[in-house]
Amino acid sequence: MNNKRFYRAVSALPEPEPAGERVAAVLLLLWEGQRGPELVLERRSLSLKRQPGEVCLPGGGVEPGETPRACVLRETEEELGLREVRILAHLESLRHRTGERVEVFVGAVDSLRELRPQRSEVEEVFTIPLRWLCDHPPGVARYVLRPDYGASSPALHPFLSHYGRESDSPLWEWEGKVLWGMSARIIQGFVDRFAVELEPEDPERSEAASQRTQAGAV
Repeated sequence: MNNKRFYRAVSALPEPEPAGERVAAVLLLLWEGQRGPELVLERRSLSLKRQPGEVCLPGGGVEPGETPRACVLRETEEELGLREVRILAHLESLRHRTGERVEVFVGAVDSLRELRPQRSEVEEVFTIPLRWLCDHPPGVARYVLRPDYGASSPALHPFLSHYGRESDSPLWEWEGKVLWGMSARIIQGFVDRFAVELEPEDPERSEAASQRTQAGAV
């Protein structure tokens, strides 16, 4: 894999537009493992009321006066204890099904030695090689979204008892962990976008290119 080519392509992505609404920001955090670039992921604490135990990307809500870029750096430090994170690029702007705008960034860290997960929010941290994600296309998780009328609008119960919107998402299983939902959609889009740069490098082609470079320098 030509890692320099991959990181150059990521760094060439454009910056996001200024926010004028409620915004969240998440980070595709990379580090160089033994198998090339690996993605750092969290599994949410089992004590959380919202999505306990689910796999997610570092990130959260953008605070007043804060930029999305500053938000992902702050959240990554709060959740993982990592301070030396470099933002490589803004990947894309998305809409969560709730209507919230989500800014997606790509970042990198040289080492995970300073990793200190915030146990009230993070159950565990793990990494997945990007090459593995390229080589293993995700399955499809299909599910039905139903309104929370019981808690928020009990008067609607008679009208919405059969209401549901079908949806689906990519689904990967990695060492007993399930990656699905919006995080999986973001990761799939990222992997698909840079699939060429993540391909293993052909040794014969690399050697020929090196020889041409050396010949031209003579």
